[in-house]
Amino acid sequence: MTPPKEYQCLNLGCGNRFREGWVNVDFVPADRAVLAANLRESFPFEDSFFDVVYSSHVLEHFTRKEANQFIQECMRILKPGGVVRIVVPDLELLCRKYLGVLNRVRQGGELWELDWSVIQIVDQLAREKSGGQMKEMLNSVEKSVLKQLANTSSTARRIWVERNGDEDKQTHASSPSVAPRQHTQTSFGGIKGRLKRFLVSKLCPEYSSAACSIGRFRMSGEVHKWMYDAIQLQSLLTSHGFVDFRVQDPLESMIRNWDEFGIDIEPDGSPYKPDSIYVESLKLV
Repeated sequence: MTPPKEYQCLNLGCGNRFREGWVNVDFVPADRAVLAANLRESFPFEDSFFDVVYSSHVLEHFTRKEANQFIQECMRILKPGGVVRIVVPDLELLCRKYLGVLNRVRQGGELWELDWSVIQIVDQLAREKSGGQMKEMLNSVEKSVLKQLANTSSTARRIWVERNGDEDKQTHASSPSVAPRQHTQTSFGGIKGRLKRFLVSKLCPEYSSAACSIGRFRMSGEVHKWMYDAIQLQSLLTSHGFVDFRVQDPLESMIRNWDEFGIDIEPDGSPYKPDSIYVESLKLV
C-alpha cells in the first residue's frame, strides 16, 4: 500500500526495503527510487515536512553524539503531530536471552547457542573485519548445525530461527544500509592516501598495516557504535522534545494504516528483524 499523496512518509537508511509512495533515503542508494544523503549530517529536507519518519537498524551504527544529531533532525523535519518510529536491536531482550541460554547450557544445553548469544551482543560492536565472528559462525552453521537441527527437535529449530531470522542467513553479518563516512572514502585514496600510508609505514612500521586496516574498517560504518534499551531510547527521544513515547510491536503503531505497509514484517507475517525493539514518539508542536 502507498500512503495518500498529502501524507508524507520518510524512510531513513532504507537499504533494499524502500517503499512506493515514501521518500526513501540512504547513504548509498540501492535503487533509483532512493535518494542519497549523509544521515550523519543535516537532512536535505525543509522543516515540518513529513508526517512520518521511520528508521530501522541505523541508529546503532552512530556514536551517541551522532545519534542525538539524527534524532534532532527527525524532530525538525516532522510536522506537528508527526510520528517518529525507530527500530534497533533490543539490548535488554538480547541480554535476557543470553541469561536464559546461559542457564540452559549450565544444565547441559548446546554450547553453540551460547556462542551465538554472545556474538549477537558483542561481535557487531567489537569486530575488526567485515562480518566478524557472526559471519564465520553463520557460514559454519549453514554447513553443519542446520543439518543437525533438521533432525532434532522443533524447539532447537525454533531457537535458531529466533536468533537468526531469514534475512540473517543472507546479510545480517554486514550492514549495507550504513555506508562509510565521507572522509574515509577519500583519505586513503590517490596521491594523498599513498603519501599517508608511506609516512605511517616509516614512522610506525610495527602498526602500519594492521592498524590502518582495522582503523579503516572501524570507520566504515559496519560496526555498531552503541546499543539501546527502552529506557535509553525514551531518554534520547524526550530529550529532543518528543512526547507520548511507546514501545510497539512490528504490526502496532500510531502511524495510520501501518499494518498495511508491511515494513517491519516478512510476507509470512514474521518479524523482519528478530530481537528488535520498536519505539515511537510524537512531535507535539
